[in-house]
Amino acid sequence: MATNQQVEAKLRELIGRLDGADDRVKRNLAGAVPGPRVIQMDVPDLGVSFWTELADGELGQLHQGAAEQADIRVTAASDHLIEMIDGRRSMF
Repeated sequence: MATNQQVEAKLRELIGRLDGADDRVKRNLAGAVPGPRVIQMDVPDLGVSFWTELADGELGQLHQGAAEQADIRVTAASDHLIEMIDGRRSMF
């Protein structure tokens, strides 16, 4: 089981990768997910949640805890969340 710190670091890495993506990728993401959306990641095996806002194809600051209102919710075990971010596991 991954630790809270490992999950948080991996989520920050994901935010950084998207931040470094070219404008075409961000435009495509903004078109696929229009308007600001709060994304919450629940990690039940660690008993923690993280959230960020996706707006204009960019992810905002990462917050620990539950969002007031999440538009998109992902629930995954810590190891699975890390594998999904690394591209070693499908979300579906």
